[in-house]
Amino acid sequence: MLAAIQFAVEQLKVSRIIVLGHAQCGGIRALMERPARADGEPDYLNRWMDIAEPARQQVLSQMPAASLAEHRQACEQASIPG
Repeated sequence: MLAAIQFAVEQLKVSRIIVLGHAQCGGIRALMERPARADGEPDYLNRWMDIAEPARQQVLSQMPAASLAEHRQACEQASIPG
């Protein structure tokens, strides 16, 4: 992905890149449902989920009584930079 972005900017002279999220994101679902993990060897999925972890924490603290579906939807929205 990073190589594609670099190529677009440097070779194709793309001036704007828009990063979007989407509804019913499998990555956000995994983030919201993942159990607490012990420290271990990092993998790419956990690295990505660590990036979105602040959104997860925000949703859980602001909406403690919400359903899992409501948590997922709120986290999808919170993980997209404004």
